[in-house]
Amino acid sequence: QLRSAGSESRWRLAGPLLDALEARAFARMARIYVVNQQEAERYRRRYPRLAGRIGFVPNWVDDTVFGPGPESERASLRHALRARLGLPADAPVVLFAGRLERQKDPGLLIEAFTSLHRRDPRVALLVVGAGGLRRMVEERVEANGMGGAVRLQEPVTRRELAELMNATDCLLITSA
Repeated sequence: QLRSAGSESRWRLAGPLLDALEARAFARMARIYVVNQQEAERYRRRYPRLAGRIGFVPNWVDDTVFGPGPESERASLRHALRARLGLPADAPVVLFAGRLERQKDPGLLIEAFTSLHRRDPRVALLVVGAGGLRRMVEERVEANGMGGAVRLQEPVTRRELAELMNATDCLLITSA
């Protein structure tokens, strides 16, 4: 999907060159994994000799990991998270979990949170992720005076992310 309108890649401007490089690279690969089922099918049609090497890997929610836990467990997770972040026990916490890249629009994330924080100064934002725009996020947080309200954390395991989702009040998604 490098050529889609929302793609961060400049490859979307070089269609024939991308096609040639892709064909050459695919021919040398033992397995090709694609996270979009329609794209996997498109590749199989485009490269019928390689169809057996092209696999689809789902990347959607695993409901054996993600889902609401028992209320007593959630209360414990909420308390522990706020203590770890140095927040009051009743502080509302918003969670963003994702890549800090243009497609996820972390600039909009900080602007939206700033607006929310101005309405309720008790609210905090936990940003879990990494990427090329981390420095820009840090700069916007400081420029907006949100340094005390925003915590940045490196990526975590899926199980840890599920716990964070159970410990926070809201998930903020700003993807383009």
